[in-house]
Amino acid sequence: MTVADDDLPRFPFSARGDEVAAQYRELPPVTRVRTNTGDVAWLVTGYDAARAVLGDARFSHSETARPGVPRQDTPTVPPEIITSMEVARSVGVRSEIMRALGPAAVEELRPLARATAGELLDGLVRSGPPADLFADFVAPLPTRVACAMAGLPFEDADTLDTWGQVGTSMSVHTPEELRASYEEYCAYLLVQTRAPRDGLLQRVHDVAVRSEIDVEQAVILAGAMFIVAQSTVGVLAHAVLTLLRDPGLMRRLHEDPALMPSAVEEFLRYALWVHDGIPRIATADVEVEGTPIRAGELVLLSLDIANRDPCAFAAPDRFDPARTPNPHLAFGLGHHYCPGTGFARMEMTEALSALVERLPDARLDGLAGRLDWHSALTIRRPVRIPARW
Repeated sequence: MTVADDDLPRFPFSARGDEVAAQYRELPPVTRVRTNTGDVAWLVTGYDAARAVLGDARFSHSETARPGVPRQDTPTVPPEIITSMEVARSVGVRSEIMRALGPAAVEELRPLARATAGELLDGLVRSGPPADLFADFVAPLPTRVACAMAGLPFEDADTLDTWGQVGTSMSVHTPEELRASYEEYCAYLLVQTRAPRDGLLQRVHDVAVRSEIDVEQAVILAGAMFIVAQSTVGVLAHAVLTLLRDPGLMRRLHEDPALMPSAVEEFLRYALWVHDGIPRIATADVEVEGTPIRAGELVLLSLDIANRDPCAFAAPDRFDPARTPNPHLAFGLGHHYCPGTGFARMEMTEALSALVERLPDARLDGLAGRLDWHSALTIRRPVRIPARW
C-alpha cells in the first residue's frame, strides 16, 4: 500500500440529499477513493467520463458479483440477484419480466397510481397539517403500485418496504442478518404464488411450471424487480422536497400542468438520490478521460454528480423545469439502462401532478431546512418530510 492509498478519501461522502458534498467540488472527473469495505475504487463524477464507462462493455456489472473482487459494501443479496436479468434470460422468464415493466403495463397501472395519489392526499387533507409527506405520501405510492404490478397484497407494503431497505443498505448489517432478511423475503414470495392473484409473480410462476424450469429461482428473480420501488421512493422524496422549498416552482407547475413531463426529467437530473456509486468491474485495461484503469479494478459511477457537471448542463445547480435538452443519466445508458424507467416516470408524474393540484400551498414545516437523513441506505431518503399548507 502506498502513502497515496493511505490518504484516499472515504466514499460515500455524505448521506444528505439536500446539498452537494463539498468533497465533490474538489475532485477531478475520475479519482481514487476508499470504500466502506476498505477497498480502493475509481470514482467517476464527470459527465463524459460516466457516459464512457456506461457505454463500454469492458466495464461489467455482473463481474461485481464474482468472489474476491473489490467491493463498496457488504453484499446484501446473493450474486444471482445482482445478475438477475442475465439469469432471467437463461431460465426463460426475462420476456415476462420485461413485459411487466413495459409501456403497456405502465399505462395499465397509471389509473391506479393516480387514484392512489388522490386517496393519500385526501387523507392528508382530512387530517390537516402538520403532516409527514414521506410516511403518508411518498413512501406508500410506489410501493402500492409495485404491489399491484407484482401481484402482492397492499397490506404487506410496510413489511415489503422493510425488506427493501435491508436489501438496499450499506455495510451496517452482518452477513447473517442479511441472509435471514433475504430468506424471509424469498419464502414470502413463494407463499404468495399460491394465492389466486394476478400479477408478475404468478405469471412467472406459471411460465416456469410450463417450461419445466426452476420455479423457485424464477419467482425470486421476478421478486428482485420489486427493488424498483425503493429507487422511486428515493427520487420522489427529493422531488417533493424541491417543490416544498420553492413556492414559485410549486405555483408554476400548479398553473401550467403541461410543464410536468419536462419537470419530471429535471427532478431526475437534479435529485441527489443515489448515496453510493453504481459499481462496475473493469474486465480489461481501459483509459477513461486520460486515466488508466486496470483489469479487475472497481469503478463507482456517481451519476447524481455527473448530472451536475457544468460541462454538460448550464447552471447545473439551478432547477429549471423547462430545461431542454436534458440528457441526464439518472437511469443509466445503453445496455445499462434501467428497465423500470417507465414506471418511475409514470409514478412521479402522477404523484407530483396530484400534489401541486391539491396542495399548491404546501411548504416545509417550521425549521425543517436541515432534515434528518438515513445514513446507511444506498438510496438517499429523508427520515421525515414535515409539511404545512
